[in-house]
Amino acid sequence: MKKYLLIAILALTVQFVFAQSQSHTYDVFYNEKNVGKMLITKTGNDMDCVIKLNFTASFNVVLKSILIEGHEEAMFEKGILKYSTVLRKVNGKVRANKQTKIANGVYSAIDEGTVQSVDVPEIRSNFLSILFLEPVGRQHIYADNLLQNVKIVNKSAHTYQIPLRNGSYNQYTYVNGKCAAIELSTPFLKLKLKRV
Repeated sequence: MKKYLLIAILALTVQFVFAQSQSHTYDVFYNEKNVGKMLITKTGNDMDCVIKLNFTASFNVVLKSILIEGHEEAMFEKGILKYSTVLRKVNGKVRANKQTKIANGVYSAIDEGTVQSVDVPEIRSNFLSILFLEPVGRQHIYADNLLQNVKIVNKSAHTYQIPLRNGSYNQYTYVNGKCAAIELSTPFLKLKLKRV
């Protein structure tokens, strides 16, 4: 009887841990105009969780309409990334479709149908996880879209910049350990996201 009671309590505890959920919504701005939304949801705790992101922005750039859509997901177990997916579209055309997963302690990726190895150590932080936890003391995080670790530069108190390719960067600002604002900058456009 005690054995069954212990199993039942353990099962309820596991369900409770994974039932914890946090969601944050961000407004997306282009040229100071609200052009979209980003919703990010984390189910679980900091060590064992699934994080999902949905992004939509629609705006005009020099007589051209742009619709950006993004769907991302990451699963962490015992603080280690087990898999992640990135799907990004611009005007309905797929611009990124990538997955990263670990098997037998080694990461591999699928980039538009092609399997390749990913030469990184255990991944403990990526672009999704830092939306829920300020990357204090981190030197690098995993960029799921680039399939590699990238450097984090602490620009000022609670503000971090991640240099990317071609002069692009993402900049994150935190209030009370939570991401309050994001700046996505490329040579062609700059989007600002503010937490609602």
